[in-house]
Amino acid sequence: MKYIVHKFFIILLLLTGADFLLCGTCTGEDGENIKSFRIGFSRSLFTNVNENDAKASIRAWAKAIADEYNIDADPSARIFTNFQDIRQALIDRQIDSIALQFEEYLDISGNFETEHWFLTRTSGKLYEEYVLLAPVNGKIKYFEDLKGNNLILHNSFRTSLAVYWLKSILKGRDIRYNDLETNVEITKVGNISKAVLSVFFGKVDACIVTNSGFNTMVELNPQIGRKLHVIMKSPSLIPAIFCFRKNFDSPQKEKILTAFRELHTTIAGQQVLTIFQAEALVEVKETDLLTTKNFILEARKLP
Repeated sequence: MKYIVHKFFIILLLLTGADFLLCGTCTGEDGENIKSFRIGFSRSLFTNVNENDAKASIRAWAKAIADEYNIDADPSARIFTNFQDIRQALIDRQIDSIALQFEEYLDISGNFETEHWFLTRTSGKLYEEYVLLAPVNGKIKYFEDLKGNNLILHNSFRTSLAVYWLKSILKGRDIRYNDLETNVEITKVGNISKAVLSVFFGKVDACIVTNSGFNTMVELNPQIGRKLHVIMKSPSLIPAIFCFRKNFDSPQKEKILTAFRELHTTIAGQQVLTIFQAEALVEVKETDLLTTKNFILEARKLP
């Protein structure tokens, strides 16, 4: 079975196209003009996703879920190449909501207020953990053993904070990140299966992947869990987030929020979540973002 990655990005992409009746400026029940709901995405979320396929999926699911809610939205989501453009689009009210990597969110939220923050729940968890894996009977027993060996890194938006995690591990050790890069051969791959199986078959000494992805592979092939073990595990972090601009005001705002909160309660919504191996889209409080925010800020201080 092929392991499906990028759950967060795809679900949000489908949600924005599928939960809303696509049109331009529409008329509400009382005859007033309602401006279409507009959403943006950071291109950093497209690491290993075919952009055209993702957009086609929006159209395919649109009518099925639009029947659940009477919401009007712009049919074409905007895609931004950098956080400066995202911030400006929010300031100019060109978009009402945005899906992006957490680090980009952190840079934007420094001088622009957001609200209604959403994360995906997978296997009962809202956060992501990274794991450093190596063969049980291999030569990598501790983090320091990486020196002089090779490491493969699963490269996706879900592992966007992995380098910061590496830096945090190095803190207090007599190793700088630049020294690590010099003494460890680091390879990045876009497929988590390739990363894990490369270590499993002895082609690479160790790898860093998401814990949720590793657990899924172990469920599919228990032998992976017996042959590989976790050297280190990161704290629970938020790799990506979906949020609204705080000054977004629309007659259909509450219906939009309800559609997001109740995605898992509708038949069409359950189908989307099941296909992409997620359980729900969950709204969190701003205080729930502090751990990841402080983690990044501390990691940025490291050389």
